[in-house]
Amino acid sequence: MLLLVAMLLFGLMAIAALTVDIGLARFTQSKMQAAADLAALEGLRGDRESASRLATWIHGSERVLELQGGLTDLKASALLTVEDWELDPETQPLLQTNQVPGGEDQDYGDMVAGTYDPDPRDPITGQHDLHREGFVVDGEYRKYARNDFEAGSAGTALLVRLRRTHRRFPPEDDVDRQEGVSSSGPALPFLFGMGTMILGADPTDPDAYSPRRDGLTVRATAIAELRAVVAIGNPLHGPRPLFPFAIEHTDWRALTGDPQAFVVVNGTLLVGSQVIGAGISPPSSWPLTLGDELDPANPAAPGEGEYVVPIVAGEFVLAFGWISVTVSDPVAGTFSAQKNVGRPIAPANATAVLRAPLPLGWSPSLMETLRNFAYDVPDPNSPDPALRARQVRPDLLTAPVLVR
Repeated sequence: MLLLVAMLLFGLMAIAALTVDIGLARFTQSKMQAAADLAALEGLRGDRESASRLATWIHGSERVLELQGGLTDLKASALLTVEDWELDPETQPLLQTNQVPGGEDQDYGDMVAGTYDPDPRDPITGQHDLHREGFVVDGEYRKYARNDFEAGSAGTALLVRLRRTHRRFPPEDDVDRQEGVSSSGPALPFLFGMGTMILGADPTDPDAYSPRRDGLTVRATAIAELRAVVAIGNPLHGPRPLFPFAIEHTDWRALTGDPQAFVVVNGTLLVGSQVIGAGISPPSSWPLTLGDELDPANPAAPGEGEYVVPIVAGEFVLAFGWISVTVSDPVAGTFSAQKNVGRPIAPANATAVLRAPLPLGWSPSLMETLRNFAYDVPDPNSPDPALRARQVRPDLLTAPVLVR
């Protein structure tokens, strides 16, 4: 009978470990993921310091469980302590910015700029086989190298990671805790799992991971990427007013980033003697979305300021641009302006995620026009993810989107 009770006790501990220990890990990971998601979006839309403060406000205050003492690596008779862990967003950021002046971001940093590749391939063979040693499909290697993300300042994506890991490396080799680059909270201790038959550390390999001694590692990773804006809200609540002219997509692409002289004649927009756009009235309902049609109007030359430009293919809205009017003479119908060619990011009231189906008038050929116009894929067959991944063209208005 005593033997049966002992066996049942181990079984009950195993069930409790699955419920409590794994449940606590999943709950912690979900909180970390929420912080990472928002930090990735904010890091692209704003800056990394503000993204770190945001993550700290979300996840920088909680109670930390820790096992102290205990006999041998089995941690028998260890004392469970509960401590309040609270970080100051201004002086104790949860995320390190990982920005080195004049250098590239480290792969293992808390925030890493680079290129997201939704079609990962083996970096050596170029094939869709990532099961070779050292890589995990759609995941990370031990040193945080990824098969779907290439670090580099020229990319249009930002990776953010939060982690709670154990200290098993010498300080100089601990990629999880490097000042200004990476940071980590404490690993989650085993609770009911300590009453199961999970073994302690391997005596033949003292550096091997032991859940009894080292606890559970929890990570959260988010990747946000700049995509072409597909809908904008009412300018009364947004960053910039709507430009009173819609510009044909081929003419928009022909404009340079230099200041140019524009003329308004009978509701049409001209550069020199070439008509590049037609006057429009604000839509009767917002948001203004990819595929919408605009009502014609006869507007005057716009005043000085920055505007969101609807770019059209025929009668359909295809994308949005950003233009700055520097000198304007509404009486003469002339103004000087230049388009932004630096992938301008909408600070608010715009999205790159399509929430509704496109109108019935949108044919497959128009969708192909959109893809070719909005995104650039230098070499779709290249083994280099920076050349293979699609990137939004630099003269379109963008917004960050979570892609991973």
